[in-house]
Amino acid sequence: MASASHPNILVGQLLETTLQMLSRMEIEELCLLLICVLPLMSVLRTICRSPAGASEELSRDKEECAPDDVRALSRKIDLLSAALSEQTRSAKEGIQRVESCVASLQQNAGAHNSKFGDLHKDLAGIVWELSKLRSDVARWQAPSHAAGTAKAQGGIAAGASRASMPAQRCSPRDLEAQTGSGRQ
Repeated sequence: MASASHPNILVGQLLETTLQMLSRMEIEELCLLLICVLPLMSVLRTICRSPAGASEELSRDKEECAPDDVRALSRKIDLLSAALSEQTRSAKEGIQRVESCVASLQQNAGAHNSKFGDLHKDLAGIVWELSKLRSDVARWQAPSHAAGTAKAQGGIAAGASRASMPAQRCSPRDLEAQTGSGRQ
């Protein structure tokens, strides 16, 4: 008799501990517990159901079904399969449209990449030419700056440095402005 009361004592202690724990929980904690435990209990119930008992229930359900119910179910299955085939067809068409758009984008990307490469080469050439021009301008300005300081000191070096400078191109307007013979 002691062995029979022993499981009851454990169940009582378990129930008492569980109730104490639940009484100390806040409402949010209780909701989270229910959200986690209820699906777990449902899964455990399904797993613990004996396969033989489930097959007996299915055989009883088949015997209880009327022929009209079977026909109604078969009609619903036919409608469902038709709807699924239509959705599958429309999904395949949508996927084909998306794939064609992706393919055209990839082809255009190749053309754009080559154009971008050409543009990059052109810009690199322009930058190279500008850097050469900058160094040339710096070389040209160095003697003229030295000539300006030498002229201020009254030296002959100014004429010599100007003679060594390359000729500068001027627009016709600049020439007219320098000579004062512009149209009025």
